[in-house]
Amino acid sequence: KPSARNAHQPSRPLSDEQAARRWAQTGGIAVKPTGRVSPDVLRRWWEAGSPHPARPDPGTLSPATVTKIYRGSIKPVLRAAMRQGEDGEPPLLRSSPCDGFRLPPAPVRARQVLYGPEVAVYLTAVRDVDRDTALFIVTMMATGLRRGELAGLHTSGLDAEGCVIHVVQTYARLLNEETGRWEWRIKPYPKGKKHRDVPISEELAGLLSGRAQDNKPDEPLFQKRTGGYIDYGNQRNNILQPALALARERGLAKHITPHTLRHTMITMLRDGGVAPGVMQLVAGHASYQTTAGYSGRQTPAQRSLILDAIQPVLQAAGPLFDIPDARRK
Repeated sequence: KPSARNAHQPSRPLSDEQAARRWAQTGGIAVKPTGRVSPDVLRRWWEAGSPHPARPDPGTLSPATVTKIYRGSIKPVLRAAMRQGEDGEPPLLRSSPCDGFRLPPAPVRARQVLYGPEVAVYLTAVRDVDRDTALFIVTMMATGLRRGELAGLHTSGLDAEGCVIHVVQTYARLLNEETGRWEWRIKPYPKGKKHRDVPISEELAGLLSGRAQDNKPDEPLFQKRTGGYIDYGNQRNNILQPALALARERGLAKHITPHTLRHTMITMLRDGGVAPGVMQLVAGHASYQTTAGYSGRQTPAQRSLILDAIQPVLQAAGPLFDIPDARRK
C-alpha cells in the first residue's frame, strides 16, 4: 500500500512520453516498458488528441500477485480452519468463504522468445555495439542464467575443464539497513536459495576460459572496463538499448530484455526434448507445485539434449568469435 507521505501528496502529472506509453499499452500498441518512446508512437499519440490517462492506484496489486496471495495463504488458512484440532477441538469454521469464489481472469501475454534467424540478428547487433557484451549475451542464452546470476558469477564458478558453471550467488539490488538505501551488491545465494550446476559446451567453455585468464578466482568473470561488477543500468542504457534499436533496423520486431534471453534458452530445452524436471533444475525454477528432486539427475542422454538444444546460439556466435565448426564428441 502507499506510504502515508504518498497518500497525502498529489502525484506528479505524467510527462508526454509517459502518457504516450500508457496510451499505447492500453491500446495494445507494441512499446517498450522503459526508455525513450519511439517517434512513431508519439506521432500516433498526438494524432489521437494527446490523451493523458490517469495514474494507476499505487496500492493496487497485479492480478498475478493477487492470485499468489489468495492461493498461497488465504485459501489454505481458511481450509485449515475447517479441520479438527489436534486435541479434538472443534473446527473454527464450518465452511470456507472461499467456496464458490473465482479469481478474475488475468490478461494473457505471450512471452517474447527469439526463434531461428532472430538469434543471429540480435547477437550480431549486440556485437556491433560492444563485443564484450556480446559474449555476455551468448552466455546468458546458452545457459539460461538470470542476469544477476551471470553478473555475479566469479571466475571460480567456471569449471572450463568439466564444462560446467556453478551458480552459487547473484548480483542484486539490496536494501542497506544501516543507510536505508538500495545498493547493488553480491547476495550469497541465487534466487530460490539453491545452488545449481549448469552444463556448457566445449566451445563456450573455451571462450569463457579465455575471458577468465587474467582474473583472480574471487573476481567477477565479466567485468566493466574499469573493473568491478557490471551495472545493469549502464549496460542497458549504453549497450542493450542501442543494440535493440540496431536489431529493429535490421528487421527484428520483438522487444528483447535479459529475461527474454532466459525464456529463449528454456524454450530451446523444451523443443529439444529435455525432461521437465531437468529443465527446472537447469533453469533454477522453484515451484510449490513441483516436487523437490523430480527427475533431479542429469543423465548423459539429458546432458546431450541440453547442449544440442542450445546449438543455434553457438552457431550464431560462430562468425562473431571465430569459433571453429567442431562438434562435441
